Amino acid sequence: MIFTKKKKDKNYDGYWNILVVDDEEEVHSITNIVLKNFVFNNKKIKVYDTYNIEDTKEILQSGIDFALIFLDIVMESDDAGLILTRFVRNNLKNDITRIILRTGQPGNAPEQKIIIDYDINDYKEKTELTATKLTTSVVSSLRSYQELLKIKDHAKILKEQVDEGILELRKKDKMLQHQERICQNVEIINMLAHQWRLPLNDITMNINNMILDIELEDINKESFKNTSDLVLNKAKQLSDQIDSFLTHHQPDSKKNDVTLSEIIDNVFKVVDHKIVENNIKVNTKYDGNICIHIFKNEIERILVHLITNSIESYIRNTITNPTLDLQIEINDHRLLFSLTDEAGGIDEHILEQIFDPYFSTKKEINGAGLGLYMSRLLVEKHLNGELEVTNTSNGCIAHLSIAVQECGKHG
Repeated sequence: MIFTKKKKDKNYDGYWNILVVDDEEEVHSITNIVLKNFVFNNKKIKVYDTYNIEDTKEILQSGIDFALIFLDIVMESDDAGLILTRFVRNNLKNDITRIILRTGQPGNAPEQKIIIDYDINDYKEKTELTATKLTTSVVSSLRSYQELLKIKDHAKILKEQVDEGILELRKKDKMLQHQERICQNVEIINMLAHQWRLPLNDITMNINNMILDIELEDINKESFKNTSDLVLNKAKQLSDQIDSFLTHHQPDSKKNDVTLSEIIDNVFKVVDHKIVENNIKVNTKYDGNICIHIFKNEIERILVHLITNSIESYIRNTITNPTLDLQIEINDHRLLFSLTDEAGGIDEHILEQIFDPYFSTKKEINGAGLGLYMSRLLVEKHLNGELEVTNTSNGCIAHLSIAVQECGKHG
């Protein structure tokens, strides 16, 4: 007796799902027979059969990924295949599955018009679909389907990478805002410490004098009262300074009506001690009565930073007779600030970098390189404006342009 070794079944990687839609049973039988043992890229064919519009819509919504649909045009209606094509492309938003229309009545639907108008991939008459042509159409369609899947996967990966990049940028922006706030708080503390030193010295000295008078039993009621009033006034001055700084650095949640005088007065309350200490002459040109509807604190914060930058440039470069020129005007619904100094300007090699995050020419702790970056970010994203800094012959000029509305003319 002769024994033959049983041939081991080949392992396949899965199936290509193909849907045959036709109201003729013979079409289904022939298609199934031809594709029964068909293999493409180590995958076999799995054929599903439907015979009308309703059953076809149901299976298309079942979650099966069809690579190819053989679709009869004329079934329970002359345009049944076209209805199903629109359902696949428009309702299901499926532009990957390949669709081959088949008809036994080509006169009812001209080939060129169908291909152009209905996003189908091939058009065949049933009489021309021999076994060879059928398998050729299947191979061509499956290759196209594969390529579209790759493109879709690449697009998905790209979208995920873009989404991750956007998320990372948002995280970095939040981190920058947090760091800028820390640097701002350090600056506030430094400014408060500087402005508080003299009043605190006065308070300490006057209280010591009062204690000494008590110890020496040399108390003059009038003098004691005057000294007490002086101490109280100095304490109120310190309290007012705290309120001024907190108000200035608190972000606005809504716009307010404010005059230019109010804005500039608040700005100079913050920077005045530096101006006086460094003997800086300030020239201003603006109409203080102009009233605008704007985010007040944001404008003041930006102006404080620009003025502080100019003052620090004077200090670093030890310029004699320092001056600052501040001009403000309204033109075509835009508020235009220009701040000019004569502190030597900015090195041309770094001029384009001054608005980059973390770039700084300062060496002290305040020099985290976030001030100008956050100022421009605030101007562009929140105030609908522009901020630029350019060199002049012996200094630099900061231009700030912001869209504004006049008081009483906003909705």
